[in-house]
Amino acid sequence: MQAKFVKPEMNIGRKWAAWSTRDRWFGLPGAVPKRTYGTIRQSFLDAGVEVGAAIGRRYLKFSDVILTRVLGPANVRWAAEYILFVPDARVRAGLGSGHRDVPHWMAGFEYLVLAAFGHALRTLMADMDLSRIMEGWPYEPGKVQVRLVEGTDGEPRIQVRLDLGIIQMHTEGRPDGQRPRGFDSLLEYQEARLDEHTGEHGSAQGFVLTAEDCRDLKEEAAQFYRRYTALWVLEDYDGVVRDTTRNLRALDLLSKFAETESDRHEMDLFRPFITMMRARALASQAMRDNEAKAALHAIDDGLEQLRQHYSSTGQEPGFERSSEVATLKNMRDALVPKLPVSQKSDLRRRLDEALRSENYELAAILRDELRMLEN
Repeated sequence: MQAKFVKPEMNIGRKWAAWSTRDRWFGLPGAVPKRTYGTIRQSFLDAGVEVGAAIGRRYLKFSDVILTRVLGPANVRWAAEYILFVPDARVRAGLGSGHRDVPHWMAGFEYLVLAAFGHALRTLMADMDLSRIMEGWPYEPGKVQVRLVEGTDGEPRIQVRLDLGIIQMHTEGRPDGQRPRGFDSLLEYQEARLDEHTGEHGSAQGFVLTAEDCRDLKEEAAQFYRRYTALWVLEDYDGVVRDTTRNLRALDLLSKFAETESDRHEMDLFRPFITMMRARALASQAMRDNEAKAALHAIDDGLEQLRQHYSSTGQEPGFERSSEVATLKNMRDALVPKLPVSQKSDLRRRLDEALRSENYELAAILRDELRMLEN
C-alpha cells in the first residue's frame, strides 16, 4: 500500500495505534508502518474491536439472545463464519467496510459491532462444549447413570450419562420440551384429530395415520421410553406409570389406524415390556405406601394383560417363555410372604371367581400365591 499524506486532524489514529497494534479477537497482524492511510484505518478498526470486545463482555446475555433467538439456531453457524473469518479477510485486504472512501469512524463502528457479537459468540460456542461436564461426571461401564439437575429456567431436568455423552430430558410433557402443533405431544394431537373426525362422521371409520404420522409417533414413543427407564432408576414410579400408560395409548392408536400393515404391528413387539414396566412401577409405588395388597393386584393385573396379549396374537406358548412374565412372577413371589394372613380369604375368593370364569391361567397364579402364603 502506498504511503499517503496524513492530515493533522487524523493524527489521533497514531495514538490509538500505539496502544492497540494487534487485533486480539480476529488475529490481525501488527499495525502497518505509520504515516500511511492503512495505519490510520487499522487504528480505528483496532479501537472498534477493543471497545466491541468490552461491549461483548458487558452485554453477553443480550448478544446471546440476539444470536440464538433473532438469528435462530440454524443461522448461528453462518454468523460464526461471518464474524470469525470475513472481518479478518477484509481488514487484511485494507478494505475496512468495503470502500476506501468510507470514514474511519464508520469502519471502526462496523467492527465495534462485529467484535461485540464475536466475543459473545465465542463465549456461547465455548459453553456448547460438554467436555467439562462430562469430565465431572465420568462414564462407568455397566452402570445406568441417571441424575436430576436444575435447568437454567429453574425447572428440573433428567440427565443420562452415556459412553459418548449426556442425554438431557424434561420431567414433564415431551422429553425434548417441544409442543408440536401446540399440543403436549404428537400423540395428543393425533388423538384430538381422531376426536374431531369421530365428531364429524359419527365414527372413527376413515381415520388414517399415514406412514409419516406413524414414523413421528414411533420417534416420540422412543423419547418417552428413554425417560421412563431413567425415571425407574430414580424411583419416580408415578412418572414411570404416566409415561408407560402414554406409550400404551400410542401403541393402541397405531394398531388401529396405521395405514400399512407393518406400521400396525411393528410397535406391538414392545407391548410386553411396556406392560411389565407399568405393573412393576404400580407395585413398587404400592409397596412404598405399605399397600402390599394393592401391589399384588398390580402384578396380577399386569400378568393378565400379558396373557391376553399373547392370546390375542396367537402366541399362547410365548406367555410362559416371556422374560417379562418371569420378571413379574419373581416380583410376586417376593411379595406374597409380606401379605398378612387375613389376605387368605381374599385370595380364595379371587381363585373361585377365576375358576367360575374359566380363567385357568389366573387361577393357577392365585393358587400358587395361596400355597406360598399358607406355607
